[in-house]
Amino acid sequence: MFKILHVIDDDKFIDLVLPRYFFNGCENQIIYIKKKFTYTGKYADITKWVKPESKHWFKDVVGNLSELNIIIVYNLTYEKALFINALSKKPVIIWHFFGTEIYNQTSLSKYNFTERTRKICTPEIKEILKKRLKEKVDLGKQLFKGDFSFLTEVQKAILTVDYFAWYNEDEYNYLKSHVTTLPEFLQIPVTTTFPEPDYSAKAESKILVGNSSAPGNNHVDIFILLEELQYKGEVIVPFGYGYNSVYRENIMQIMKGLSIDIHILEDFMPYQEYLHLLNTVTTAVFNSYRQMALGNIFMLLFYGAKIFLSENNPTYPWLKKLGFHIYSVEKDLEKALKSGDLKLGEEQMLYNNALYIKMADKSHLNKFIAQLPGLVKTRK
Repeated sequence: MFKILHVIDDDKFIDLVLPRYFFNGCENQIIYIKKKFTYTGKYADITKWVKPESKHWFKDVVGNLSELNIIIVYNLTYEKALFINALSKKPVIIWHFFGTEIYNQTSLSKYNFTERTRKICTPEIKEILKKRLKEKVDLGKQLFKGDFSFLTEVQKAILTVDYFAWYNEDEYNYLKSHVTTLPEFLQIPVTTTFPEPDYSAKAESKILVGNSSAPGNNHVDIFILLEELQYKGEVIVPFGYGYNSVYRENIMQIMKGLSIDIHILEDFMPYQEYLHLLNTVTTAVFNSYRQMALGNIFMLLFYGAKIFLSENNPTYPWLKKLGFHIYSVEKDLEKALKSGDLKLGEEQMLYNNALYIKMADKSHLNKFIAQLPGLVKTRK
């Protein structure tokens, strides 16, 4: 029996990402690291809840892992790094990349924000940079090319991890040019499927801006552009995911002073309701300079929205390279707003939908599953 342990702390990814590993002959276990148990999904019966109340939260877990073939860590946080570093006998360890663990935790973070974003959350950004500076240690100088500031435990864990699992190899190569200690790249397949789209449900004009209240969304530049061009449609701003911050408070005040029709989604929306909402969106604008909101982007490709991404975002050239109809915030958005060209044509919607379905075809998953035993044998 092939055995995989998943170490995760984000509810919404459990049911979306983990199913790719539930194949015949594989036994899966989940360690759920969170102060409060909030997961209500379909894998609760194989989920062990562990509170990270100290540096030794993992002591009751590490002793029972001798028969594991693979450990998959989702988002390499400090708590998960402690777990990896405590393992005496290490199976193959796969780091399923999220984004925040590099983009927010190294000096790359200073490139995440537009000038306007910096101005409205200066105290917060200063505090982030101050914290990063404090975290610098001699080991970091040895491990990282340039001026990086990972916590020591995370640095050690990166040296132990066998594979960096992600969708976009070009993004991996970019990150590795900065963080030279990244482990070998492991291509993971896109596996998420969605209910069939209803293109007749599209609003006349509805723009989604960003995916959360995180400052990396650089909302304010888009709001100002919409205001200056007197956009008359509905603007949807998801704020249910993220954190309370100087940025959130300031951007809320800015939105209140605008004349455009902004609807803020302050509460977390159930998954099926959110899918229904995205089906009605005509246009989506992600002004992030780093990879984020990839799940939202996949959904919107499937549901036929016209998507504008910043050219600074590594997802933009990747999706263009794959052949999707994707548009540039810097070059295309203002022209589209002025001309009213904010919807994909039916042919383009169907094309993006078909290309996403092809990308998520089960054959890619089968190929991925077939190589997992080989990863273990190679390690031995």
